[in-house]
Amino acid sequence: MAQGFPYYAQPSSPSGQQVAVIGAGYAGLAAGVVLAEAGSAVTVFEASRSLGGRARRVVVDGRTVDNGQHILSGAYRDLLGLMRGIGLSPEDALLRLPLHLRIVPGFSFEKAQARPPWDMALGLLKAKGLGPVAAFRMARFLAAMQKRDFRLEIDEPLLALLERHRQPERALTFFWEPLCLAALNTPMASASAQVFLNVLRDGVMGGAGADDLLLPKVDLGRLFPDAASKYITDRGGIVRTASPVRHVYWAGDGWYLDGISSPFSSVIVATAPQHAVQLLEEVEDIEATRARLAGLDFLPISTIYLQYESAFRLPSPMIGLAHGPGQWVFDRGQLGGPAGLMAVVISAATATERTANQELAKAVAEQLTALLGAPTKTTWRQVITERRATIACRPHIFRPGNLTESDGLLLAGDYTASPYPCTLESAVQSGIAAARHVLTPASARTPPLR
Repeated sequence: MAQGFPYYAQPSSPSGQQVAVIGAGYAGLAAGVVLAEAGSAVTVFEASRSLGGRARRVVVDGRTVDNGQHILSGAYRDLLGLMRGIGLSPEDALLRLPLHLRIVPGFSFEKAQARPPWDMALGLLKAKGLGPVAAFRMARFLAAMQKRDFRLEIDEPLLALLERHRQPERALTFFWEPLCLAALNTPMASASAQVFLNVLRDGVMGGAGADDLLLPKVDLGRLFPDAASKYITDRGGIVRTASPVRHVYWAGDGWYLDGISSPFSSVIVATAPQHAVQLLEEVEDIEATRARLAGLDFLPISTIYLQYESAFRLPSPMIGLAHGPGQWVFDRGQLGGPAGLMAVVISAATATERTANQELAKAVAEQLTALLGAPTKTTWRQVITERRATIACRPHIFRPGNLTESDGLLLAGDYTASPYPCTLESAVQSGIAAARHVLTPASARTPPLR
């Protein structure tokens, strides 16, 4: 057994237990790994030919890229632990950088070498482009939040909270808004202040490496899904790609999937919420679950790939961009990819969602030339937009839990109930939680949602 996996070890699966997991994204594969390790006969069904869901490897024009650029955090305890458990090395797959924000033109911040919370306070005082008044107000805000353990009595939009604490315009523009978009994929005018504070508490202010930025040096398939699939199949499980499931229903002796003649004792639906609604149309007495799934709103993320001559590289692997449309640019050549390949991210990309791909790529290329001196000529351009990349992380949003009204029918995904936004970590946590519930003896289970 690979080092680190005992954290996820479970009691042996009940004899004869057959479990279906629908969806081979990070949540579904995490559930499959835990179930396979415990001895369950698990079958993972994936509609597409690739693994990873909304964090996957894609091939475009013969080039292998990701469907979107991801930033991980040193606070991702469950994903990193699960990676080690299935034989992967996060140290080899991820570039670890101390927390820093560099936004061109005119702003840079990095934590000072001091104990929390002085590392943040001193870092803000030394930040380029803030000034002492802005730095003082930001440090005072962080101290006020820490005093209340980063908890609000009533959730509210993040911008309202920041304005009430007199955060200056430059602090909003160069620090709070970029951090909020990167973490929550929701503009701070409508983002949940409480979820953002949770990220601040456990990530930015977490200490001991929790605030480190982890940038993938391998494609998103190699980061976790490929090895997870092999781990499942090596233990007798099955992973079926290009195998869409359209309906789930109960037939007295178990749960059935369309086209599968034998029943399952449990089903974990690990698809995107909108697909889960369709899957569960024929399941009786789960109206509340379907309504909660249907009530979720979504926001897009666009990634624009620009291939320059191989000699062009950024001063650092990740740089923030002012004046739009691009928000962050990643030098994929410094992250194990082709030299000169840049990935530019636009979170909550509603403003550019209807812009033609060619026009958007042109605008982003002009932005890189103006801000970073990029060459005016590119040899390849590609825009990839995940139109339902994450749920909109707003105040008071009701995120369903793993349990539904029907025993043996569970949900898993980054959108399920969590103190954190929709991330790879929250997806993995949800998958682990769903699997653990399946493995818990019926007499010890929490009663299903009613």
